[in-house]
Amino acid sequence: LCVVLIMSALFVSCSKGSDEVAPDFSPKTIEIGTSINVSGLSNLVSENEFVAKTSGNKVTAIHVGKTIVSDGDKSIQITVTGKYNILNELKYDWGTSMSTIFASVNGTLYNKGTISGNPYYDYKIIYSNCGDKSELTGYMFKNNILKYVSVICPIVYASEIVGFLKERYNMGVPKSGESAIGYNSNDINKATTYVSMKLNSSGDVVCDFFDAKYISY
Repeated sequence: LCVVLIMSALFVSCSKGSDEVAPDFSPKTIEIGTSINVSGLSNLVSENEFVAKTSGNKVTAIHVGKTIVSDGDKSIQITVTGKYNILNELKYDWGTSMSTIFASVNGTLYNKGTISGNPYYDYKIIYSNCGDKSELTGYMFKNNILKYVSVICPIVYASEIVGFLKERYNMGVPKSGESAIGYNSNDINKATTYVSMKLNSSGDVVCDFFDAKYISY
């Protein structure tokens, strides 16, 4: 096993000539690596530049998530989507209760029970058949609070899962045999989740299976 520790545009109205396009303040969805221009506005600012960056009236998608871009007066919600959707998104906030997980996870209960001798987790709930390419998805708790999510995946999907993670985390480049560390923020002090995966010098996952762990940071 190899361990991957893993643990969200507005415009000013003005008089227009007959060939001018009216500003559109509706929410926008764009894919990573693409950009849109927001007509009628300039000097846009993104609330979360980890998700999308701005330059003038241009919005560029960086990582999967949501942000708000604004000119200081009006604002537009931007949703960034990825090209890789091989795993389910981590949809639960850190601190979610066990009862919420039991009531809402779409999968087959594989195992559950107490965890002994671990200072960080005291209970586990593990599911199979979760609707993605994972073998098993486990939720780990401490005092009924979600602290950790583990996803075990076949190595055949390794390159796609690496792509999936890079679309969602700011990943570093490791030396051979070391772990690549990433965070869900451009500022480590504002990160809520981190990811660590062991790669070789070519950037390949070095394992037969790997265990992707979303961990609160």
